[in-house]
Amino acid sequence: MSTTASHPATNLPSLIGTLAKRLSVMGNGPAAELRRLQADADDRWRSATFYRLYADTISPLHSGSGEHERHWAMILAGLARLQHAPGVRAGATLADNGFAERRFVRLLDADDDHLPTELRATVSFLAAKGATVNWTDLADLVLSQATDRRDLVRRTIAAAYYRALAKTSAKTSAAKA
Repeated sequence: MSTTASHPATNLPSLIGTLAKRLSVMGNGPAAELRRLQADADDRWRSATFYRLYADTISPLHSGSGEHERHWAMILAGLARLQHAPGVRAGATLADNGFAERRFVRLLDADDDHLPTELRATVSFLAAKGATVNWTDLADLVLSQATDRRDLVRRTIAAAYYRALAKTSAKTSAAKA
């Protein structure tokens, strides 16, 4: 089991920002290569572009096992499909874009085997809506899978989701009155 020492969350926002910038100037071929990564299938998450980004940007700060590489493949595949926007919490973005509560709970409750599928579906949903998302939150969700931070990360994302739902509900009630 990993520990929080292998995942210093304080560096994560900076790392995600750096990766988002690198992806924004990447050519169409390498970006498409990242979008096709499937971390839920054997060897379908390995590519030259992934390894280049991992070696240059991620591994100096976050070294880890093959499982760690697979987690970063999930993050990079999502970053290549959905733009990073650090200003709004991921939970709030999901609620504001009408992400169904049952799907949201499935995302948060997903174990390591099901998280790639749930994350990919979430990214597809937001991309179809033309939304952007705070990838720091989603990356933290992925990276905290086998750590003692898992519950805290999930509660933080859930709090933002339910606060946004409550705000929308209050606005709807006020508009009806």
